[in-house]
Amino acid sequence: MTDNGFATVDSADVGVVTALLAGFRSEDWSTVRQLLHPGVVWTLPGTSSVSGRKEGVEAVVDTARAINAATLNSRLRDVMVGHSTVVVTLHNSADQPVELDESLALVFEVRDGLVAAVSTHLSDVEGLDRFYAALA
Repeated sequence: MTDNGFATVDSADVGVVTALLAGFRSEDWSTVRQLLHPGVVWTLPGTSSVSGRKEGVEAVVDTARAINAATLNSRLRDVMVGHSTVVVTLHNSADQPVELDESLALVFEVRDGLVAAVSTHLSDVEGLDRFYAALA
């Protein structure tokens, strides 16, 4: 901890985040669960089925499963380290059921060696909403 109360990010935190992303991609839900803090919160803008505030390990895993089921083409762009967060930028695209082409940033907070919070920022919230509505 620093004197302002925020934890400082280190290489182990980056490792936790990249391992979590690898677990999402490979659908290794056991590993994903092990990397999530019991009080984890994931927020995602919009009104889609994956949007909103998801609290707890199972809610986060359920959201990740729903995103994976959509068969998006997801490409990692960057992993960036801040003072107290790790930011991952991605590009998602899909042709079906409707076209989706968006950039996103995932802001991760790691506490006690586990991911405690994820905040998703999207370039096209309405596009994501249309995409998941078309899947329903």
